[in-house]
Amino acid sequence: MRASRKSGSKQKPASLGDVARLAGVSPQTASRVSTGSSQVARDTEARVREAMEQLDYTPNPAARSLRGGEYKAIGVVTQQVERTGESLMTSGIVNEAEKRGYTVTLVQISHSDPAELQRAADRLADLPIDGLIIVRIGHVSTGPVALPPRLPVTACDTKMSDQYPSVNADERQGVKDVMEHLLELGHTTIGHLAGPADSYPSVMREKAFQQELKDANQPEGVVWRGDWSIQSGYSAGAEIAKDPDVTAVFCANDEMAFGLLRYFEEHGVRVPEDISVAGFDGTALAKFSTPPLTTVDQNFHLFTKRAVDQLLAQIRGTRPVTLEPELIPVSLVIRESTAARPAVIR
Repeated sequence: MRASRKSGSKQKPASLGDVARLAGVSPQTASRVSTGSSQVARDTEARVREAMEQLDYTPNPAARSLRGGEYKAIGVVTQQVERTGESLMTSGIVNEAEKRGYTVTLVQISHSDPAELQRAADRLADLPIDGLIIVRIGHVSTGPVALPPRLPVTACDTKMSDQYPSVNADERQGVKDVMEHLLELGHTTIGHLAGPADSYPSVMREKAFQQELKDANQPEGVVWRGDWSIQSGYSAGAEIAKDPDVTAVFCANDEMAFGLLRYFEEHGVRVPEDISVAGFDGTALAKFSTPPLTTVDQNFHLFTKRAVDQLLAQIRGTRPVTLEPELIPVSLVIRESTAARPAVIR
């Protein structure tokens, strides 16, 4: 195989048609090799790639997108991916995207303020992606963000779910289930260890906590605030232990519950004999804590699968776009960290 292109003079870049002619294949076959299709015989693929090399042909991502409709890449923007919830969602999206032949470009922001979110959106405008998944970012006061026009977007567990198609855990049902469990055990003074005040999931869970108490004709519950970390749960333990009337604590995530359990163990507060503790997330470590933690399982696997499904449906135009949130069912997992209200209050 020899290239017939002249050397020593300025020439326009080789086209895919040039590659096809040199390799002795159809333009469609050359295009399949260019886009990484597996539907080409190995010897034919080798000839096409050799022709590409001889002609110094470089596939143009934008042109490829116009021909095939996709870059085969999606963007993910999230905040503080080291957090358990964000990490589980992001890794799940990567795995689901790879199963469908898509790569993932990750953009991380440090804080959830609207200005930083807009800067992330501006960066995304320059990336060759077919769509975007927004994972748990956006301050509770976040307004509209100027994303690239006509870019398919799926929002996950964020206030921006009222702006874009979304997939969300059924937070309300999860809190309802865990609170009904604690109330049925006879607890009448239930506290809440909440997440950050600027976090949308945290605000949603705190509101649902207070609503469940109101619906049960119970007084407003006391709230302590953490930052989602184990350390903040441990630190809150000192304040919670001072209130002898509190016989159960609902924690807004499992990690803060783990810290609280550790503090109680170190300071002689027995769980669940003296006080019950429940979490939210359903992380793998919950069944290995001491004692094993009652928690609301979010089913992150199903969550991320549906998020990718929804985004690809938008990209391919196979489903009407709607702002009606898709709710992912949650389930209460009851373990040894919750029990009946003690007969004698601490």
